[in-house]
Amino acid sequence: MEAPEGLVKLRVDLPNHPLVTGETLWGKHLRDDLYEIRNVPFHAYGLNFCDVVETAAQAAGEPRLVRRVRRRSGHRTLRVTFTEEALLEERVPSLLKLRPLGGTFEGASPAYFAIDVEPDGDHLAICHQLEELRDQGLLSFETGESRDDVSFDSANLRGP
Repeated sequence: MEAPEGLVKLRVDLPNHPLVTGETLWGKHLRDDLYEIRNVPFHAYGLNFCDVVETAAQAAGEPRLVRRVRRRSGHRTLRVTFTEEALLEERVPSLLKLRPLGGTFEGASPAYFAIDVEPDGDHLAICHQLEELRDQGLLSFETGESRDDVSFDSANLRGP
């Protein structure tokens, strides 16, 4: 995928994640080693849209490596996985109902979405709507909040 104008790829290492070893994000260069995240993370914990991160250069041609968050944006991330019981044609419309509450989304697949809750959005109301859909057996969801203080994933995600 070609970079959107003015954005570069950043990499987040996820050595303990059960599904991926890392994730690439779009970043807007601010100054020096600081970049603003410009998409919703699908796998990394403790990172959100518009957070300012400190990065480190890697080998030529490789994305810059995210080291730590320097400034929180106030955005929050939720992740949704639809079950097979959720009709394909009803998935996106159910997420569109989150927009008036300050929630937008990006899809990784027809079943997996990352939701961005704006700083002034109603996080609690969005969670309540997702809980209703979960209770109907249509999806599962999780928060993108940090799982530990040392990485953007967590060893406890691997299970026992």
